[in-house]
Amino acid sequence: MAFPYATLCVQGIKDGTTRSAIEAQFEEFGRIRDVTITPNKHMRGVPDSRLALVEYEKKEDARKAMQALNGRYVQGKCVMIRFARSAPGTRPPAPLPRHGAPELIPQTASRAAMLSLKFTPADGTEPDDAATDGRRGGKSEARSRSCRGAGH
Repeated sequence: MAFPYATLCVQGIKDGTTRSAIEAQFEEFGRIRDVTITPNKHMRGVPDSRLALVEYEKKEDARKAMQALNGRYVQGKCVMIRFARSAPGTRPPAPLPRHGAPELIPQTASRAAMLSLKFTPADGTEPDDAATDGRRGGKSEARSRSCRGAGH
């Protein structure tokens, strides 16, 4: 369901910035319903890293504000603005649970051989020779041997 309003997520708000200061800078683009300033939970302890959710009544007004202020200075700090993914105070639905093991992607024999040479098994054993099909080095090594032999 699309929201009847638009909410912008403004990242990089200075500590101590008030709702009214954010409102004053964003209201020139349209009517604002609400402004919420919260700490950024992903950047705890980092100064000047708060989030402001600016909720407009019209999506067009939010778009104008984002285009005008994204990457610019808001209250003395350069901010990044994007549309919020959900309405303030609501959580997006949780992802659907995965059932069973992930489906394996089939590989060609030559690709499997190349991967077995590149990576060692997790148990620390050497890759078995069946995966490499008994060949070592591939075509480039065979070519380089024949070139060396032909020159001498």
